[in-house]
Amino acid sequence: MQVAPLTLQDFLSTNALVIELTREYVLEKICFLCVSYFCLGTEFRFLHQQNEVIQGVSFQRKDSEFWHGKAVELAISFLPSESPLVSHMIMSYEKHHSPSNLPIPEDAAQDVKVRVVRQITGVESNRLQPIIRYHPESDYRVNYIEIAPLNYYEINAKGFR
Repeated sequence: MQVAPLTLQDFLSTNALVIELTREYVLEKICFLCVSYFCLGTEFRFLHQQNEVIQGVSFQRKDSEFWHGKAVELAISFLPSESPLVSHMIMSYEKHHSPSNLPIPEDAAQDVKVRVVRQITGVESNRLQPIIRYHPESDYRVNYIEIAPLNYYEINAKGFR
């Protein structure tokens, strides 16, 4: 299996921008975002397991846990729990990062922050409420990249030719 990168055209409909705001397209983009977060978490876990250092940056377990947690949080919030995507993300998170899998030190104080993830109102048949750990002291930011704004009308016009 080969993974191909997504282009901007993969995210835009060829008909109109109004279609981009329909329920199906928004859910599709949420699925893309969930998968992206999940892939980030998986890659960070692999880099941590191999003790990789890239440009002086070493990767920690909490990097992987953060992105896996974000994927689970987003998937549970907007998608039905019977979905294979949701069940796979939850199983992976529980296997690698579940707060219940960690040993509890009996003589030491513990400062672990957890959150119960619940679905938003309107998501039907979502019975799962996983517990994820979050790291409020960490700063996870995406670096700013200077790019010109996109002209969606021009992009859509090219799709009709």
